[in-house]
Amino acid sequence: MRAGEGMFVARTIAGYRVCTLEQSKNQLQALAKNGELMCPVCHEEVRYWSQTDTVRPHFKHKSKENCLEDKYGENETIEHQNGKYQLFKHMKGLYPESQVELEYRINETQQRSDVMVIHPNGEKWAIEFQCSPISKDDWSKRHQLYKSVGIKAFWILGMSVLQRNKEKKSPLENAIYQDNQRVLYLDALTEKVILHERFLYKFDGIHFDVSPDISITSDF
Repeated sequence: MRAGEGMFVARTIAGYRVCTLEQSKNQLQALAKNGELMCPVCHEEVRYWSQTDTVRPHFKHKSKENCLEDKYGENETIEHQNGKYQLFKHMKGLYPESQVELEYRINETQQRSDVMVIHPNGEKWAIEFQCSPISKDDWSKRHQLYKSVGIKAFWILGMSVLQRNKEKKSPLENAIYQDNQRVLYLDALTEKVILHERFLYKFDGIHFDVSPDISITSDF
């Protein structure tokens, strides 16, 4: 089910960062009513959206369907919205001494990570929850961009990716495995993580096919 374009983070005209997961509904509605909320990327006015029980409160552009300046932005599914919220909460709990940000903008690369963890020693981790189908080349480009500015990127896939590729792993899954020696899938409905840690490689004379050899399902 598609939620459409939306984001959890906006900025006020005064330059303050606000988040639908941290500020109250009344506070954000008042700011939106006064026209004081804007997109952190294109600076267009955004509205506060909370009129549905199936989608978490979020911000939407008032006059655009998509932010044209958000180079790597994608329309979000409900799975993606719920998953990145769960990852945000999980990282805040794991690293209470670190700065954990949702939808963090990296100006140097024009990327917006789902979650960013900035540790006290300055090390940065980008946590990406990938649900939409992207090519191996697109993933590689985005992954290398993070590396180019010294950010360590961790990619977690949605269950929709696993379900789309039941018979044969996709080039995206293969690439993530080759980079990290494991593939993680997050079930945003149950908040369970599935770990595919070992893979069997089968060579058909042209290319390697990768299929899972072990699956471990656990809580966060």
